[in-house]
Amino acid sequence: MKFDREEMRLETCYHEAAHAVLNHLNGFIVRRVYVTEKLNAMCVTAEPRIPYPWQAFALACSLLAGEYAVDRQCEQPPRTLTFEKFVAEAEVTWESYECGDPEREDDFVRCLEMLCIAAPSGIYGTLEECYRLACEAAEHEVEVWWEEIVAVAEQLMEAKYLDGAEVVMTIESAWGDGRQDEIENKEER
Repeated sequence: MKFDREEMRLETCYHEAAHAVLNHLNGFIVRRVYVTEKLNAMCVTAEPRIPYPWQAFALACSLLAGEYAVDRQCEQPPRTLTFEKFVAEAEVTWESYECGDPEREDDFVRCLEMLCIAAPSGIYGTLEECYRLACEAAEHEVEVWWEEIVAVAEQLMEAKYLDGAEVVMTIESAWGDGRQDEIENKEER
């Protein structure tokens, strides 16, 4: 299988765009999002130091949404890891990070941390149920906000770096007629 750098870059842009869009729409401040030539990428978002359970759940959904966006962009059915595989992946990544490999910190570790904050509230059930709900919510949110994710991904593909204001402007430029009503209804929930 040939490694296609441009295809990997495109997938990375969609992955990070999903984080940026969902974080913004969930009320978090997106500081910047970038992708480098070496495919290092990140969505930098201002988060509460100790999030409330609902904030932690929203952040977990955003972290999971990156992979769902890549699946959608590649026209593949959404892939969801079993809870056991998800936890195992997070543990392997955490062990590499603890061994001094800072490149290995990833979404699974951070997602598991957020789920561990959300689950004990009792709102989302057990940790495993919380993970399942977060996967379902992330998949749904990617579908609902697909136009905005595409707009941010395309802008990121071209510019390689977007500051928070550019992310917001790109999201809002993707809104069609009636989209503002959907946003206001989401904020009321």
